[in-house]
Amino acid sequence: MSDLNTPGTYTLTLAFTDQLKREFILDSSGSNEIVIQRYDATIVFTYIIAAMELLLTLFLAITLIRAIIIRINPVHGTLEFEKVGSTGRSSYGTLALSGYGKNTFVIKGSKLRTLLAPEAADSLSKLKIKNATERTKTTDQFDTGAGLDGSAIRIWAWSGDNDPIISDEVLANNQSTILHGDIQIRYHRDLGIQQ
Repeated sequence: MSDLNTPGTYTLTLAFTDQLKREFILDSSGSNEIVIQRYDATIVFTYIIAAMELLLTLFLAITLIRAIIIRINPVHGTLEFEKVGSTGRSSYGTLALSGYGKNTFVIKGSKLRTLLAPEAADSLSKLKIKNATERTKTTDQFDTGAGLDGSAIRIWAWSGDNDPIISDEVLANNQSTILHGDIQIRYHRDLGIQQ
């Protein structure tokens, strides 16, 4: 008999070496063999480690691909926050969008408070910006798909109470929209920047 500590399949066979009395003979329809499987615990552990390595590799590949995709055709330009009233306009500050280097990003309220005047920053909990233009394959011209000339962005904004105040609005170069009350956002495209 081989060592039973070795992994593999074993068959135990019941055999009679002496002559048995007739009344003790087993029924011939019964089985006289038993199959036993012996597994190695380290092999199971190796499979678990291999599966974890595969999942980690897949996660890293997806993260790398996502990092590349969100940097294709990034947003350029600035958002200017202004107070518009009967006495004229006054600036609450500007956000440089080019510094993010992404085609979609979210600016949280804590960051907005460091960049804008308190009146404008307090009215926002977050701001989402997305490039609304796509580079055509045949030329370097930009196509917004909405009949707008030049480059454009899509913008979402949430108030300090997390209520949406702007939802998926397209702003082309030098276009503006009302953010809250008398606060207005204007998009300025840096036309000198080549993508």
